[in-house]
Amino acid sequence: MVSDTILILSCVYFHLKKKIKFYLENLSNFFKIIDIKKYFFTKFKNSNTGYFKDNSFNEFIKVNKKFWSKQQININSNDTILMESFVNHPAYALSNCVLAIYLKKIYGKKITGVIKKSNLHGRKIFESFHIDNIILIEETNFLQRILSSFICLKILKKNKEIKNFLKIKYKNTDVGLSAYDSFIRYTGISNLDEMNNELFFFLTEAVAVCDQFEKIIKKNNFKISVQAETSFLPLNCLFQLSLFKKINVFSRLGVENLAVRIYKNFKERYLYRDIISNSLFNYIFRKDRKNLILKYERIQQKKIKSGSFGIDLKVISKKKKKPIINRDELNKLFNWKNKKIGVIFLHHLIDRNFHNGPRKYFTDNYSWGKYVLNQLKYLDNYNWIIKHHPTEQYYKSKVNLNKEINFLTKNYPNIKLFPQNISQISLLKIADLCVTSHGSATLEYIANGTPSIFVENSYYSHMRFAKKFRCTKKQLKKFEIIKNLKTPSLNDIQEAKAFIYIKSEYLKSKSSLIAKHDISRNQDINDFWKNSIRLVKNFSYDKDEMMQMLKIQIKQNLRHTINNNKIKIENVLKND
Repeated sequence: MVSDTILILSCVYFHLKKKIKFYLENLSNFFKIIDIKKYFFTKFKNSNTGYFKDNSFNEFIKVNKKFWSKQQININSNDTILMESFVNHPAYALSNCVLAIYLKKIYGKKITGVIKKSNLHGRKIFESFHIDNIILIEETNFLQRILSSFICLKILKKNKEIKNFLKIKYKNTDVGLSAYDSFIRYTGISNLDEMNNELFFFLTEAVAVCDQFEKIIKKNNFKISVQAETSFLPLNCLFQLSLFKKINVFSRLGVENLAVRIYKNFKERYLYRDIISNSLFNYIFRKDRKNLILKYERIQQKKIKSGSFGIDLKVISKKKKKPIINRDELNKLFNWKNKKIGVIFLHHLIDRNFHNGPRKYFTDNYSWGKYVLNQLKYLDNYNWIIKHHPTEQYYKSKVNLNKEINFLTKNYPNIKLFPQNISQISLLKIADLCVTSHGSATLEYIANGTPSIFVENSYYSHMRFAKKFRCTKKQLKKFEIIKNLKTPSLNDIQEAKAFIYIKSEYLKSKSSLIAKHDISRNQDINDFWKNSIRLVKNFSYDKDEMMQMLKIQIKQNLRHTINNNKIKIENVLKND
């Protein structure tokens, strides 16, 4: 067991290591994005000339600032809108500003922007929108780190096993869950059985940011918060604290085509933003069933034809299309006899571990993967395919399941790893069974008519068609559930297709202030700012689709914005 003294010393070590890295990266970034001559000229001459090397960004700031200085918004409330920008991507700050401006216009409330002091692009974007008040957040300092270390030692007690660590709370927020989720994401270590020194450091960070955000909330009369990302540190703590303090959180989905989810209750803190309600789904499904199925199938065929099915296009660049094979070709490739084929869809090990709150059966994605792989050797009346998550090879978890996979594929002829040079579209016609923890494959394969087992909470686990395929850890042992598993009914298939289409299409509306962009770093940022300038010059509240749908959402007290131009909801569905 690690002593308290070692934990404190290790925390100091990680703090200093992080600080050195932070200052070096920020210094490098400063010289990378700032034109030094223009910077000093601007500072000493008090000039409005932009000092970024990217001239299109400088021009956007100039145009945007001029445009919003002319927009008169009547303020009729002392309440304030809290708006964050803690993701260091320029389009993230811009998108949050756009949503906050919409809400300022609707509610007549001022905006307070909260942003890291080091985010130079974000700060300029805030200023260009004439955000009423900007709070600059400093990195946790040495004194705060030491104080939070002692607080953590006090609340830790005997909670150093991960199953107990995850239950740790501080100021009503699940800091243990936030710390472990962030530890996995930022270290690439996908599983721990017991708290280590670095995880303790993440816990101190969670405690420190909770204190920092609580002070900000106490000093301001926030009633609304605009927050896109709700997972990981520091934003998960801000999200939980806001809901606990009865601040309604407006969280956006999508890129330039947006939907907004409104959170109003602390109990909703475990519900990810893309969970649509049963009442919304049931209404649209009853009204538009036939049309929904046709539209889904049209999009599905387009994905299959282009080779984009099952591919995360946000992080994977376009590559040569892979060949699609049939069952006979797969059996020949693996030298298999013709038996039923089950596919284990592994998850991205360092992402989406706790997007839907505490897990019911497995500590994390790694634990689930290891357990389910171990069950395969007991079931030789199936041929088994193990399918890596499409982004796993790009993020490369430091702790992975390669050892377990290699053992199984070498010692059990009926267990094989799906080849990377073959399109996973092949599996739609090959698979007789889909197995995931909580992934989107469950939806896709039910929609395909394939039985699909899942275990943990997900954005679809509350739906009627999905519940039939949910199993417990006990049922998963030696795949006992397979004995009674039935093929999806026609209604199950249609509901799954409708759910996918509603979530991806009917929720989204176009914001005429947000240019098309890529949330990864593979973006021509110069084109993005040029397009953004054009959009600002032509902007009108009355012609902005997203603005109009947001008004309907607020008026009718809906959980999500619905595109009323695609499906009629106004004056029909209320209090969703």
